[in-house]
Amino acid sequence: MAAVGVRADGGAGKAPAVTAWGLAADRPGLDADDAAFLAEVVAALERDPFVPAHRLARGLYVSPSHLAHRFRAVAGFSPGALAVALRMREAKRLLAGTGLPVLQVALDVGYDSLGTFTTRFSQLVGASPGRFRARLDVPMPPVLTPDPGAGEAAVTGRISAPPGAVGVAFVGLFPSYVPAGRPLCGAVAPVPGIYRLPRCAPGWYRVLAAGFLAPPSRRDLVLSRADMVGAGRQPVRVGFVGEATCDLEMRPPTLGDPPVVVSLGLLGPADPARG
Repeated sequence: MAAVGVRADGGAGKAPAVTAWGLAADRPGLDADDAAFLAEVVAALERDPFVPAHRLARGLYVSPSHLAHRFRAVAGFSPGALAVALRMREAKRLLAGTGLPVLQVALDVGYDSLGTFTTRFSQLVGASPGRFRARLDVPMPPVLTPDPGAGEAAVTGRISAPPGAVGVAFVGLFPSYVPAGRPLCGAVAPVPGIYRLPRCAPGWYRVLAAGFLAPPSRRDLVLSRADMVGAGRQPVRVGFVGEATCDLEMRPPTLGDPPVVVSLGLLGPADPARG
């Protein structure tokens, strides 16, 4: 997955340079205008994930409908989905790094209802806010063991990484490029190495991976603070029979990558979908 860099260089008094690699890198043939548009939207949402859609569109000098349609065409999901992912990342940070009550965390990330926040957080992160917070300091298993890949695989591929990078990766199938909610299926694989994903419900999916260069701490796993990320360049089709192939190139996370919303520390190390 070759990185596509788009820089907006500014002089004194201008915004700092913005580079959109993650999402742009996963769009073969993406032209410079679309990559620049992607960089602008991602940077705006990173600055303020609570900005209303109409105000976000106005700041980019487009209509809300144009913003939604073009972003979805380029990124593969809606600006709203990215905004929610960023808000959940902030919720995880507040739950892990402060003693704020869950209600205050919900209010701080834009939810007026504790029930709505709890339901949404549970769906996207993989546990209720209370369980998430309680798992931060649970001792890690002694060894994080890659899945041996026994049995028939639905998707398999090679994982590559920058020279000298050695570790493990959580690999899963997701409906879109946002790693939120429990994956349809998943496994832990060596980096570099080969991954194998078991068969799940037939359909079209994205292969996403989050990796660690050293045995991660429990807190890093629960917060999904990955050292490396990777995504397949094309969607893969899982059928009733046969095996799809999708190689992954791991790289450091950067602006343009949706945050890893699902908590890796709450997934089973051998099969994230069933852990």
